[in-house]
Amino acid sequence: MKRIILIVFGVLLLTNECAFAQKKHTSDFNYRKAEELYNNNGAPDEILSLLDKQLTETPITAMR
Repeated sequence: MKRIILIVFGVLLLTNECAFAQKKHTSDFNYRKAEELYNNNGAPDEILSLLDKQLTETPITAMR
């Protein structure tokens, strides 16, 4: 019985590691571009557009 529990526990750990490896990481390209434009006195409309695009593309779970 202990052996079966250990095998099931081992399989669960292996599947958890695989799921972690496949986690998609979000890009902050639009945020960095907006920050660069802000520091260089860029157009406010373009800065807001880039920030809006960043918020749209970033899932809520990535912000936690």
